[in-house]
Amino acid sequence: MASGSKLFKKTKDPRQRWDALVLRVSSATAAEREQLGEKEARIQRALVDYDYFVTTYFPHYTKDKLGKTTSCAPFHVQAANAVKADPEFTGMWAWFRGSAKSTHADIFLPLWLKIQRPIRQLNVMLLIGKNAKTATRLLQDVQVELQHNELYIRDFGPQLKEGSWEQGEFQTQDGCAFVALGMGQPPRGTRFGAQRPDYIVCDDLDDDKLKKNQGRITEIVEWLHRAVIPTMDGGIMRFLFVNNLIAKKGLMARLIAEHPDWYFLRVDALDRNGNPTWDRHTKEHFERLRKKIKHKAFESEYMNNPQEDGGVFLLEQIKWKSLLSDLAQYDALVMYGDMSYSTSEKADYTSIPMWAKKGHQFFKVKVYHRQRETPSKAVKWWFDFYLKLPMKVRSKLKCYVEANATQKELLRPIINREARKRGVANFIKFDTSKKGDKDDRIGSMTTQYENGDVFYNAAEQSDPDMLASIEQLTGWTEGGGQGMHDDGPDADESAWRKLEKIGKRSGREEVPTGSFTKNTSRGF
Repeated sequence: MASGSKLFKKTKDPRQRWDALVLRVSSATAAEREQLGEKEARIQRALVDYDYFVTTYFPHYTKDKLGKTTSCAPFHVQAANAVKADPEFTGMWAWFRGSAKSTHADIFLPLWLKIQRPIRQLNVMLLIGKNAKTATRLLQDVQVELQHNELYIRDFGPQLKEGSWEQGEFQTQDGCAFVALGMGQPPRGTRFGAQRPDYIVCDDLDDDKLKKNQGRITEIVEWLHRAVIPTMDGGIMRFLFVNNLIAKKGLMARLIAEHPDWYFLRVDALDRNGNPTWDRHTKEHFERLRKKIKHKAFESEYMNNPQEDGGVFLLEQIKWKSLLSDLAQYDALVMYGDMSYSTSEKADYTSIPMWAKKGHQFFKVKVYHRQRETPSKAVKWWFDFYLKLPMKVRSKLKCYVEANATQKELLRPIINREARKRGVANFIKFDTSKKGDKDDRIGSMTTQYENGDVFYNAAEQSDPDMLASIEQLTGWTEGGGQGMHDDGPDADESAWRKLEKIGKRSGREEVPTGSFTKNTSRGF
């Protein structure tokens, strides 16, 4: 199921694109003669079954070249039913790129609302794009279905009456109207006879350029509040904003923050277990895509997790390198745990990195870096990983976990229970030392990164935990920010300090590393 607006992107001329759309839709929806009873049964099912409606009337979207039909994902059906169920629906879809959000919001859903009985649920649709040209292009995809989709016309009658996407609006024979509007344009007075807009969709208004202009975002939010939404007036008045969450301070992020009362459905390409949320895509497809466009872009475009450099640790400073086959050949090995004790949505991360050191260089071997996981699960993972290591590596590896007095009482029985279950001695020591200012400690690592003395295990280049920890590092800024997590960099710095102490105790002469003094050259 592809987005109609992307099917003809090689055709720049709007009229040529229209002709191609007409050919595609009319050839794919040629209707066959049938009995009247079959038609009525199909209509009755289509009124209540969204997936059936989509796959029956839009085969040119749902069938591949081999004729295989791709059904709607559960989230498509859930979202459509939520909009249909509430005549005064107001909400947002934050769906990953390639999820067909525009196709559903702009085409399938409004045409489904239009056929509802006994009360039609769409009379005037206002389709808002980032500019007038984009909005008109989106409207083109709607008109071609109403004018040339023979399957839809066969069951619901001739549609187009007058107007055209080229004029920015058109009407149907049953009295419905469809209007295109560019972001920021005045919608006041938009009505057809006594009908005012009752279905408004804002499609992909957020972009990389807009996120850099907070003043413009404020203007657009005010425009939506004061001009757009009030164009609707009583009875049926649905408003839908669709985008992927591409910026932490973008337009959608602002609306989410200001409207916790609005319906909100976030759908990432992969679920928490790393499986696709829509079976149209495979796990392998997304793994290849992540490698092709790199982690930062993948998280922003496909995981609703916008990645923005904090300006201190840069993505370009992350160097991948194959490690020594025998980890025991490194000068020192440390695992350091920074535990989270909450499983709430905004909880801190549990981060347990393993670092190696040779000379003045640091090597990140492995990391457990997860949110909303219990200490029991983290400790179990730690024991699993540790006991799989060769004995000579274990004898060299030092393991610590940060814990104040209260945390020690919580962790001690968890660790001891895991050790008894495995029949091994407890190898994790509590670190209760005072560390000083966290920002100063994390910022002190910049010297090593800038000098190119930090490397990441190339074998972990696609590991979700490793990538998530890098995300925290490159997003870190001194003083933090709303929603910023720093558990990964904090655990990394703590591990580095332990490596330094081990090196000094061994009597090995160290190459100066900056002595972990704060680097102020970036002015952060």
